[in-house]
Amino acid sequence: MSPRLLPIFTVSFAVVYSLVFFLRMRYLVYYPKSHVWRLALDPNQPQPGMYYYGWIVMGTLGALLVCLLCTPFIDRVKWSVSSAWVWIIPLIAVPFLAVVYGYRFNLW
Repeated sequence: MSPRLLPIFTVSFAVVYSLVFFLRMRYLVYYPKSHVWRLALDPNQPQPGMYYYGWIVMGTLGALLVCLLCTPFIDRVKWSVSSAWVWIIPLIAVPFLAVVYGYRFNLW
């Protein structure tokens, strides 16, 4: 991966991870009591399942897909924004995830 794609990966990972978390997508579930991995929810496994690993995988795959789509255009774009500004999106995503988490699990 080109170093010029790292800002795109960073921003797209934060956005995709937030969407996957917000939409409750559970494509990879780990059940720690039985040490079993599943590609979807399995009601026959002892609950609760851990969804975090699936969210990380989906965020990474989504960010890699965005980077793959941006690869042909990366040399044509002249960066006029400092790379320090790239961290604004992940910093905004963290409070968004905290609010979503609070509402999902009735913490507020």
